[in-house]
Amino acid sequence: MDTSKTPNDLLRQLRRERGWSQNKLADLLQQRGGFADASLLRKWESGKHVPSPFYQEKLCAIFGLTAYELGFLPEKRSPASNSVADTQITQATKSFPAQRSPIFLGNEDMDRRRREFLQFLSFAATTLVLPLPDLDWDRVQTATAKPQHLDAQVINDLVAINKYYWSLYNAAPNKNVLLEGALGQLKTLTSFLNEGPCEADHQKLCILASDLSQLIGEIHFDCNQYDTAQASYVFAANAAKDAKHYDLWACALVRHAFLPIYESHFQDALQLLQGAQQVARHGDTELATRFWIANVSAQAQAGNKNLFACRKNLDLAEEVQSVSPNGMNGMWLRFDGTRLAEEKGSCFVKLGRPDLAMPVLNEALTQHPKATRRRGMVLTNLAISALQLGELDRACTYASEVTQIAGKGSGMLLRGLHSLQEKLIPYQDSQLVQELDQQIALIN
Repeated sequence: MDTSKTPNDLLRQLRRERGWSQNKLADLLQQRGGFADASLLRKWESGKHVPSPFYQEKLCAIFGLTAYELGFLPEKRSPASNSVADTQITQATKSFPAQRSPIFLGNEDMDRRRREFLQFLSFAATTLVLPLPDLDWDRVQTATAKPQHLDAQVINDLVAINKYYWSLYNAAPNKNVLLEGALGQLKTLTSFLNEGPCEADHQKLCILASDLSQLIGEIHFDCNQYDTAQASYVFAANAAKDAKHYDLWACALVRHAFLPIYESHFQDALQLLQGAQQVARHGDTELATRFWIANVSAQAQAGNKNLFACRKNLDLAEEVQSVSPNGMNGMWLRFDGTRLAEEKGSCFVKLGRPDLAMPVLNEALTQHPKATRRRGMVLTNLAISALQLGELDRACTYASEVTQIAGKGSGMLLRGLHSLQEKLIPYQDSQLVQELDQQIALIN
């Protein structure tokens, strides 16, 4: 299975010809409403990621070139060569490409939503200006007629709507179905902000906007759309910072840190998590924020193969069990200790210690008897752990169950299966592995 990534040498060369550093090009993108930084530029140039249509449009404008000239699109092929390409695509269903377009996303419809959302954030992050969408709530419509001061009940309604979306998110196996409605709610919040509310209402609206943007980021993260998730988390952090809500701000940074963790850029994740720690020091000590930061820091340290630092953070994370139920809210702060076993297991898998991982992962599996995404994540780690022990049959059995859960619509689980496929390359002649590849191909 070929998992090589093709660097975008054209983009790198054209940038250098203009004497621009990656930071300079990132600044130019930010001036046009983007959220790119140098690390994202490196991913584009190395071929690890392809810029989304939102960024392709801006890069074309900056360079004055087409998407073909910037290396974003393949060279145009003749009809004869297309037939060869079709054959290669068919053969590729049995292998794992370096990065696959997420399934379950409605293809063009999901791309449209992503472009709309990124375009929206480019305005919201600076002036929070966007026309108010049509709503069905009479009370909210009435409030827009007199925006100088929002009625307390309107604020309560907006809070309830946010909670409603989080509740649906926690229950839905296919997260992206919530995107359209959540984006409409975020547009509503920023429209109220644009009307110049009083200081107290401005703070409340910023908190709600940050809260919902973190939810939207999680949806894009589950769909493997990391650049869009990053934009969501950056906006969420800025909104929380504006509201001086330090725990909410720290949580946005933690969610942002998951992106480099899942791409094995653990040092980048630790920098974000260190920032989250600094912000959380100004927050509410009764909340579970610092324990969640420690838990995610343990994952990053495990990726760095630092067993001592990993265990130290896991020990701190366990202290969340002493936090009262009011220390988490079920929305932007949900870390309550119920995931400690699976989190430990995930760390030990990253550390290459299946002897430590297996017991806690089996314990975690008993906590998730239903076919949920969390069970699928535990099973994925069990499969990797079994493979580390050289137990191919057991690894394929675990992975086969994951395919049944991933088929319900989790891009995150599918990504985990693709990662597992890479580890199974040495065993690709095995009938068990071939059957597993076929199961994954059916999901794709």
